[in-house]
Amino acid sequence: MRKIPAIAFCGVLLFTTGTSVVAQAQWACPWIKWPHSEQTRGCPNLFKSQTTPMVWRYLDIEEQTSGRGQCGAGLQCWPQFEQPYKEVSHRDATTEYSFVVHIVKEMAVYYPQFEEPGCGVHFLLTFRS
Repeated sequence: MRKIPAIAFCGVLLFTTGTSVVAQAQWACPWIKWPHSEQTRGCPNLFKSQTTPMVWRYLDIEEQTSGRGQCGAGLQCWPQFEQPYKEVSHRDATTEYSFVVHIVKEMAVYYPQFEEPGCGVHFLLTFRS
């Protein structure tokens, strides 16, 4: 699932806290609410979906991302969701154009020849909104 980037018109005074991006400007700047909600489906085909609420000055949206995992050899390799972050595409004198990036690591069971089975990243998904 690939998402089309949405361009945000933001002021240039931004700062981050440990868990969210906070904007201080008079224009519509996003910030991400944390934590989020999750839905899961277990073995044999692991699936996790997460909803991350994002607040804009005049609009609240929810970004939904999902990933798959794998079961095998007594392991459950769940997908991993990294914390969303803001990426700036460009700036001019008064406006910052940005979008929020979500990275999801889809996991699989790996069977090395001379080691115990383990979980590893099978595929990397990037969602932009």
